[in-house]
Amino acid sequence: MEMHAHKPQKPLQSSLFHFQALQFCSSTSSLKWWVPVLDIEKELVQHSERVKSVDLHPKEPWILASLYSGTLCIWNYHSQELVKSFKVAESPVRSAKFIPRKQWIVTGADDKFIRVFDYYTMEKIAEFEAHTDFIRSVAVHPTLPLSAISF
Repeated sequence: MEMHAHKPQKPLQSSLFHFQALQFCSSTSSLKWWVPVLDIEKELVQHSERVKSVDLHPKEPWILASLYSGTLCIWNYHSQELVKSFKVAESPVRSAKFIPRKQWIVTGADDKFIRVFDYYTMEKIAEFEAHTDFIRSVAVHPTLPLSAISF
């Protein structure tokens, strides 16, 4: 089987492998993914500053995008519609991850805060200053109550 690489127009901010799909996040404010086996390419366009990170929900057909504007967006990749969008910070949100076992989203932003939200109600569960510099990346263990941040 021959695979062709997808060459984005702008530099990639982040990429994610999931369920044999390759997802791209570029500075053009769009989310693109490509399923090599089926040769399917889709694009969701978010009219915002820039997409800073993406995550896929393991059970729901959702893509989570964190934006330079401080907003989180949840897209349904089946219907290609915006499910939810809400402001979480006044500064760029550089990383956001689903925590499905708790129905939460954890975010890290340039204001140095980690925030946790319920993704159904958008209620803020927790907020704390995590460092004296920008939070650049958040990682969450899939089954244990562990997370890591980089700054």
